[in-house]
Amino acid sequence: MRIRNALSLTGGLAVLCIAGYYWGGISQKTALTTNDASHLPDYQIIRLTGIQVNEQGLPERTFKADTLSHYNEQDLSIIKQPVIILYQQQQAAWQLTAQQASLSKDNTIVALQHEVLAKQLNRPLPLQFSTQSLTANQKTQTLQTDSPVTVSTPQGQISSLALQADMQQGTVQFIGQVRGTYVLSPR
Repeated sequence: MRIRNALSLTGGLAVLCIAGYYWGGISQKTALTTNDASHLPDYQIIRLTGIQVNEQGLPERTFKADTLSHYNEQDLSIIKQPVIILYQQQQAAWQLTAQQASLSKDNTIVALQHEVLAKQLNRPLPLQFSTQSLTANQKTQTLQTDSPVTVSTPQGQISSLALQADMQQGTVQFIGQVRGTYVLSPR
């Protein structure tokens, strides 16, 4: 009787081990060591500074970062400590900073993460956005976040759960649980 129970237990464990082997991904051709170079960057640039100009040679944006790591297989760039300045009508209009950013394939979509700050530079009463993630479309000059955001001006502050902004038109749309304070300036 004991032998029969031991054989049943051994058979059951063998079936579980085989199922785990095939369904658990061990049998797939995934490397278990870190010797696989596919997760390593194709190249890395330290202390990067750049400027992008339009057809007339006028600046559209400047860019600084501590490091830029490009991953060829995903055609994705990861940027540490980015500082991006966007220009409108030959003047610096917005400064975007964050702890990290990722740049899309065609270099138009920048996804900023962790301690994101967007400052308006060329206005007497500038806006300032702060959030944990922000997507900037450099082609359409729009900003969007699904994270809680605070927008500050010298006269007050507004917070919401999400935001969409058009930098060319100067419009901001607050999405969800909008709260704010506004202080009139003294006369």
